[in-house]
Amino acid sequence: MKAVVAYSAQENRLPGKPQNLLTSQIRIRVGEYDFSSVQEDLPYVERGVAKKIVHPKYNFFTYEYDLALVRLDKSLEFAPHISPICLPASDDLLIGENATVTGWGRLSEGGTLPSVLQETIRQENAANLGTEIEKQENQNLL
Repeated sequence: MKAVVAYSAQENRLPGKPQNLLTSQIRIRVGEYDFSSVQEDLPYVERGVAKKIVHPKYNFFTYEYDLALVRLDKSLEFAPHISPICLPASDDLLIGENATVTGWGRLSEGGTLPSVLQETIRQENAANLGTEIEKQENQNLL
């Protein structure tokens, strides 16, 4: 499975201001599959965060646009279980396209958190998500 260098602003909330989470408080783990196992075939890699961008429309109360991009403090070496993804260009029309979503989030409201990485394919209207993050990323990271 592929790891995305993004994180949920919801999982790292501070009262009222997820943007206030310091980059030094965030660790990104890529290549992880099962949190309950310490003897996986392929090892995970952890990195610190040099910069983060919380989605400009993130809503602390409803969790809408619960996504942030991060720039790692050190580069990664890609491996069979660690590979890059690409955000769509601002002119890509993705309405009705399938998207693969992975994570360890709750499988139902109030449910337990799984220890094994979950994957699903969804059909979404994701056109605006990539465009807005791409604009802010270009402004803030370059």
